[in-house]
Amino acid sequence: MIGGVEVDKVDSSCWVYVIESIVNNRLYIGCTNNIDERLKRHNYGRVRSTKKDRPYMLVYSEQHGCLSNARKKELYLKSFKNPSYLRQYIGAVSSVGRAPDF
Repeated sequence: MIGGVEVDKVDSSCWVYVIESIVNNRLYIGCTNNIDERLKRHNYGRVRSTKKDRPYMLVYSEQHGCLSNARKKELYLKSFKNPSYLRQYIGAVSSVGRAPDF
């Protein structure tokens, strides 16, 4: 497993996702090939970086056809240094539909 993505499933569709802590509104950006299972792992405390801020809810997800495109989008979302800019981007993309491919 590499960053929540099973290595043998790299060629299947991958998801970029943003989850938000219900406790303190902290955002976490990640990439996975199974978004439902990954969210469960976050909420069960099986992800070290999100364990203390549980529970989380999914606030954004975007499907990509391959891991490399999903990783590029993940890095782009992580480039928003201010969480309010990320929230604005997520809101704008959600209201329009789909973000451009990377």
